Amino acid sequence: MNREEALQKIAELQAELEEHNYKYYVLAQPEISDYDFDMKLKDLEKLEKDYDVNDPNSPTKRVGSDISADFEQVEHKYTMLSLSNAYSEEEITDFDTRVKKIIGTECEYVCELKYDGSSISLTYENGILVRAVTRGDGVKGDDVTTNVKTIRSIPLKLRGNDYPKNFEIRGEILMPFDVFNQLNTELKERGEALLANPRNTAAGTLKMKNSSVVASRKLDAYFYYMLGDDLPIDGHYEKLQKAREWGFKISKDTDVCKNLNEVFEFIQKWDTERFNLPVATDGVVIKVNSKRLQDNLGFTAKSPRWAIAFKFKAESASTVLKSVSYQVGRTGAVTPVANLEPVPIAGTIVKRASLHNADIIKNLDLHVGDTVFVEKGGEIIPKITDVDTAQRKPKSSPVVFIENCPECGTQLIRKEGEAAHYCPNEDGCPPQIKGKMEHFVSRKAMDIDGIGEQTINLLFKKNLLKSITDIYKIPQNSASIIGLEALNIPEDETSLEYDQALKIPLERVLFAFKGSVSLKTLEWLVKHFSPKEIASIQPKELLETSKKNKPDVKTFGEKECETISKFIKKYHQLQTFLKRIPDQTKEVYPENILINLAGLSKETAEKISEKYKFYYFIYNAGTENIEKEGLINFMEAGLLEEFFNSKIIDHSRINHISKISIQKKTFENILKGIETSKNAPFEKVLFGLGIRYVGETVAKKLAKRFRSIDKLIAATEEELVNVEDIGGRIAESVVEYFKDETHLKLIEELRKAGLLLEVQEIKENLPQILEGLTFVVTGNFGSKEIRENLKLQIEQLGGKVASGISKNTNFLVAGDKAGPEKINKAKKFNVIIFNKTEFEEHFKL
Repeated sequence: MNREEALQKIAELQAELEEHNYKYYVLAQPEISDYDFDMKLKDLEKLEKDYDVNDPNSPTKRVGSDISADFEQVEHKYTMLSLSNAYSEEEITDFDTRVKKIIGTECEYVCELKYDGSSISLTYENGILVRAVTRGDGVKGDDVTTNVKTIRSIPLKLRGNDYPKNFEIRGEILMPFDVFNQLNTELKERGEALLANPRNTAAGTLKMKNSSVVASRKLDAYFYYMLGDDLPIDGHYEKLQKAREWGFKISKDTDVCKNLNEVFEFIQKWDTERFNLPVATDGVVIKVNSKRLQDNLGFTAKSPRWAIAFKFKAESASTVLKSVSYQVGRTGAVTPVANLEPVPIAGTIVKRASLHNADIIKNLDLHVGDTVFVEKGGEIIPKITDVDTAQRKPKSSPVVFIENCPECGTQLIRKEGEAAHYCPNEDGCPPQIKGKMEHFVSRKAMDIDGIGEQTINLLFKKNLLKSITDIYKIPQNSASIIGLEALNIPEDETSLEYDQALKIPLERVLFAFKGSVSLKTLEWLVKHFSPKEIASIQPKELLETSKKNKPDVKTFGEKECETISKFIKKYHQLQTFLKRIPDQTKEVYPENILINLAGLSKETAEKISEKYKFYYFIYNAGTENIEKEGLINFMEAGLLEEFFNSKIIDHSRINHISKISIQKKTFENILKGIETSKNAPFEKVLFGLGIRYVGETVAKKLAKRFRSIDKLIAATEEELVNVEDIGGRIAESVVEYFKDETHLKLIEELRKAGLLLEVQEIKENLPQILEGLTFVVTGNFGSKEIRENLKLQIEQLGGKVASGISKNTNFLVAGDKAGPEKINKAKKFNVIIFNKTEFEEHFKL
């Protein structure tokens, strides 16, 4: 082979290997085996060496080098700003409002997964990668070009020929979960410290000085934003599709959303589906699609005004799967729950995790006894994200999704295209019946004061509530309801609620000790000091901490700190008693303690004593260093009785913690809430019915379009899908709901009870004297009806009612007990503050 033939062969092999890299790493559609690829790569290496060819963009350069070098600091041509973060749908709605106010029109959004890795900015000139720079401080970052060239999903040369001469593209460098898990397995086998998470590992790998090690780590990359002076298209989404043609890895899970509902659907979908991805994500990024509109919106000092990140919080740990149980929700959806060996995550002990649906169980290939990786995001129940199959025990049983409802035994169904299994027995399955009632009385539905989950559960057990119509029969059952009480502990011992019900917060344990310290002060104390620190806290420490973190109490000076310190010494007596616990172990069922501590009758205590052992009450109240068997023996030895018979504790201060009681005053509040609910507008009644897929927004649209329940009952699927934002799935669900005779009878009973089942006609031709003005209404106006009518009056006169104070707010109408935060914020933005009378006098209403 002469040199000319060799150069031709080298060029062919380079092109062929880059094509295979693209199909394997970007398209995930490999055409040859890893072995065949490696053989071709060796052939290319040999040819380049034999004919002295040193092409910096050759596939052979991706294997890295052993040469160490410090990273050069490079200034970004375009500053790499961070995004503003959002943690709720309300914050996304506020973002949408700000965008529309500036641009003066509707706009499309692009929703992208927010990959949890290390940010990178790549510069291409004439289709060649010339520089890769980390985010750094946003103004300048590290030049990591050599390391980035080892990442096979990043093109060294672009495909096609229609790319700009010079441009920059930004993305995220990631380590896939399977690579991370394999790396930890190898470290464990070598007895080395394990890595914390894929994100930190990817960032650390990218900064390694030995690029051959970087290459061995098999990093990946996704790209999400292009910058340049000569970009071909205005649309952000369209630019990403063009970048895919040039060889960049662009997430196929990027969508254009025409409105906020579609944005929220995207967020909700990926809150679950993200766990099926091969790499880590920590949220969703929402961007205005048009570059022209992005330029109009501009930037703040810290972030672009045209983008926001909705963040999922998560922390990961590994533990063992003990079993899987199943819970039934109000819609009949059956959720599998993993019962785990307790593991600390994000400051709490996690014992169970959501598995969501059968597909996730199947995809995870779960077996009882598996070592699993668990994440906890915010206050959401933890989720299993991966399985360490290398630690799976032989002959372990696979987890198989159940076929029948665990509550009522009905055979489960799963509709085509849906992930969840459902129990179809919606009017006969206890969790569904109770769930529908809880939804009906909730704040966004009928908003009935005095009736919550605990009350519904108690009345359901007593056969006094069987459906939402029975709520309006409560006034007739006063003799049966007043005086009811029960220990509020769920029957399902595998549920999260069961654990919570058996716990008394540490501030309540402290409050039970006789002294002059308020519960509010103790709540502050527990928030800022650990249980061990509290037992020996000194006045000086209290005073110093109180100056940094001011308690919400009237006074908190030296005298108060002295009082608290003396009071804590009484609490310390508990630990002194606990040290006298004998070593023997024997279970005892403490009826007498349940009577004294929980305020139960002797008969009730005897019934539940075997189920709820006393040690939960103290063991879970902050004395985690004491073994549960020890507490039982402590009680048996008579020491616990000695402690509770002493004069240093007041049992009545703990009485209500795990008890639900309906006395005369509570019952009167319930009656008042029921009567007020009869004035709730039609859309709230419709939402309260709990029709599957009919959320608050959909209920408003249906009420606005059909005006009454009778017209809605008569509506066809075709008529329903013609309503804005109503798709086929919602239409089918609505029609199916009203076909059911049970539901039609329920509606007739609600009609007889006096609920509003049609839209109340708004007065027409009112002068729009409040047009262009924004109001916030807050505080107590005597009743919710008055407050809602005040908001309605403002809207009828052309004004806008917002939920929160901003610089765009014109007036705050404040009732009694208005929140001090809103008042202070209103003053900060020079918002005019009126009470109801002043508001009416000012606008001559």
